[in-house]
Amino acid sequence: MAGSAADAMLSAAEARAAEALLANAWGEPVEVRAAAAIWERRHVVRLSLDTGRTAVLKRRRDRGGWRGGPAFRVELAALEYLNAMPEPVAPRLLGADAEAGILLIEDRPRLLTWLASFTARDVDGNLPRLRATAEGMRDRLAARWPGLRIPDYPALAQAGSVLARAPDGWRPVL
Repeated sequence: MAGSAADAMLSAAEARAAEALLANAWGEPVEVRAAAAIWERRHVVRLSLDTGRTAVLKRRRDRGGWRGGPAFRVELAALEYLNAMPEPVAPRLLGADAEAGILLIEDRPRLLTWLASFTARDVDGNLPRLRATAEGMRDRLAARWPGLRIPDYPALAQAGSVLARAPDGWRPVL
């Protein structure tokens, strides 16, 4: 384990366990270069590796001397089950060491995960979640202002629609 940030966030034993699990998952040796808490939660740590990749380490938490109870085992079982799915619905489990109380999962930033699912195309190439969300927003806003006709932008206008135009007297300043 190279960096002092990793030293402060992980024990040497945790770093060695993580490196072994990731090397097994990815088929190449890795070294933890840095570790940083995610969302200010010390038990959820983003690992930066010498290969340029990242992974998330989750620790089993102590709860009043009761080593996390069944929560760690339940999360591990759920991730193992979800790993078997052909399309990922959660970050993939990369490895776990129940004795050390750690599991390693893919690092999938929430925004990218949300955008990937939000913009997923159906078999016809459409974006059903994007369309459904936009239509829902339009319907909720239209209900607040009944009778309001919203002009279309010329580039997006359909035949016969009212076109948006700049207000009279408006002069763009460049």
